[in-house]
Amino acid sequence: MSRINPEETAGPVEEAIREQEQIEYQTQERSASRQRTAANALAMIIIGTPLYLYHWRAIQNKDSRHQKQAVT
Repeated sequence: MSRINPEETAGPVEEAIREQEQIEYQTQERSASRQRTAANALAMIIIGTPLYLYHWRAIQNKDSRHQKQAVT
C-alpha cells in the first residue's frame, strides 16, 4: 500500500497557491531579518558611542597630563 503525497496529487492551482505562500513567507522573513539587523546595529551605536567617547577623553586627558609633566 503506497502513501499518497499531497504534492503529487495537487493541481496547478494548488501549486500556484503554495508557491505564492512560500514567496510571501520568504518576503516576511527577509523583512524580519532586516529589522533585526537594523535593531542590532542601532543598539551597537547607542552603547558603543558613549564608551568610545569616554575612553577617548580618558586617553586625551592622560596624554595632556603626561605632556605637561614632561614640559616642567
